[in-house]
Amino acid sequence: MIPCKPSTVMEWLVAGYLILIPIGSGWLPANMEWADVVLVGVCVALVVSPRRPGLTLRPLDVLVLVYLAGSLLSFRRSPDLLHSGVEFAKQGALAVVYLVFSVLARRRERVANIACWFAWPAVALATVSLVALGIYLMAGREVGPFLSVAPIPGAGHVARIKGMLLSPGFFCNYLTMALPLLLLLPRGPAHAHATGWWRAGPWVVVLAALGTMTASLAGFLAAGLAAVWRQWASSRRLRLARAGLAMMAGIVLVAVNLMVAVTVRDVSWSADRNPRLPAPRHVYASQEEGAGAERLTVQVSYNPISYFLLKQAAARAFQREPLTGVGLGAFHEETERAYRDGRLHEPYRRADPHAELLGRLAETGLVGAATLLLLWAGVARCGCVLLRGDSASAWASRAILAGLFGVLVNSLNADVMNFRFVWVGVGLLRGQLERPA
Repeated sequence: MIPCKPSTVMEWLVAGYLILIPIGSGWLPANMEWADVVLVGVCVALVVSPRRPGLTLRPLDVLVLVYLAGSLLSFRRSPDLLHSGVEFAKQGALAVVYLVFSVLARRRERVANIACWFAWPAVALATVSLVALGIYLMAGREVGPFLSVAPIPGAGHVARIKGMLLSPGFFCNYLTMALPLLLLLPRGPAHAHATGWWRAGPWVVVLAALGTMTASLAGFLAAGLAAVWRQWASSRRLRLARAGLAMMAGIVLVAVNLMVAVTVRDVSWSADRNPRLPAPRHVYASQEEGAGAERLTVQVSYNPISYFLLKQAAARAFQREPLTGVGLGAFHEETERAYRDGRLHEPYRRADPHAELLGRLAETGLVGAATLLLLWAGVARCGCVLLRGDSASAWASRAILAGLFGVLVNSLNADVMNFRFVWVGVGLLRGQLERPA
């Protein structure tokens, strides 16, 4: 039995789009993927559908438009208007994803199917990636595009899972959106999600996420915890468990952000005396006349990590153009400048910010950053309204919100607004504000 099997051309196209989201090809221009081609088919199917549902203008729609306007205003400082135009077109395409899934989610019974079509590919891709990792560990042979074998500070060359996306961090963010859906789908309509093999899905995804070994694990853990937070309030043992996991998530968040800021090369210490200190003026400490005080010196030798250097480049760009930024898509000009000035090493002279808010500040200034924060505030407000509403579909809203929360945590080290699945989630939330068709 195939849960949530598509039954119409529209549903097959939507399922195809969701299946293709985690499959990166790199063959199409302007960072387009095959999922974008299928999305065109979804749009056509929506337009020609005899039961095409309409939408009323909502505050979240206005905030999406304001977000796009914030990007458009940055053109005044852009060194390359054509490149900025291409980047703006990409943002517009993501807004189309938001609009399409807003329309699709207006029929609430379809939300469960969409959640299923999102979750199934995640489990399948996680399973294949774990098999590829096992083959590499046992035979030393890479199979397919599922691994990234590269050096990690302090650990040497390590094989990390990346699925079929560009990087392990990208894949971990995708799994961050999928995990809450896997955890809460059994609470929705009956779609064979209560079987034993289905319950194994979250564990497979957890193992694959651990195999990515990225800073995005902090958000992944936060998303899973947010998904089960309410469920785990039923007993003292579960409340203690979620409190412990929340503490762990906080520790992981701090630890990974330190790890992507600096790499410690050497730690040494020495013990001697500081003869310059006089005897203490109280009776609790003992010090012979003229002997000074005992001294322990710890020395830490470290180098800054690329993520930290990119954040510095973003901060300098914002300081130079604080109002509307240096121009949408112009961050690579800043990294090139940092490279020429000796503040960034060669492999990252064309790198992205890897920090959503700082990157937005650099490229679009205070205006663009304000629109980004307003958009996320609108998403949170939309989610709160849904959680207080229809209890039959609250599981879906809670799962989507949990995934978006985890991605937001990861935005400290990822450019999350470029992720198609983020806009899918936001669109699903917005669509549920409409009455059922």
